[in-house]
Amino acid sequence: FHLIASQVDDNVSRSTSDDYDPYNKDYSDLETPPEEVTNVLRAIKWKESSNNPDVVHPVVKSGMYKGQRAIGEYGIMPGNVKAWTEQTFGKSMSVAEFKKDPDAQEQVAIFKLTESLNKHGTIEDALAVWHSGRPLKNNKRVDVGTGLKTTQYVEDIMNYSGE
Repeated sequence: FHLIASQVDDNVSRSTSDDYDPYNKDYSDLETPPEEVTNVLRAIKWKESSNNPDVVHPVVKSGMYKGQRAIGEYGIMPGNVKAWTEQTFGKSMSVAEFKKDPDAQEQVAIFKLTESLNKHGTIEDALAVWHSGRPLKNNKRVDVGTGLKTTQYVEDIMNYSGE
């Protein structure tokens, strides 16, 4: 459905201090995202949730996320929460904590999109990885929850964001 947890790219900074608390909603020490990432965030929220933080995403019927529902405005899969919050904040959050914190959801989206942008080189590939776990080239994946092809997802985001 969305990004598969992967190793953190060394080019993406994160806080690792022992006293850092991801639950205090002070994300000021996180790196400012690249402009390309900032530009697509609003479009991802629109596409994933119609900007509704309480959206109920469909249950995934097959694959590694079978039985899960994406969380929040960015459609992050519960199976990724622990690893992705650890990568982003240096400390993991539970799914319940993550669901209640839209700011943390946004910071994780920024971190993972920036990581993919640094790894793959284009915002289109970063979006494809966000949607399917793979960059665009030869990407034939289809979202098992919505039936949307990854190529269409990327095109929709790029058109909406004006990128």
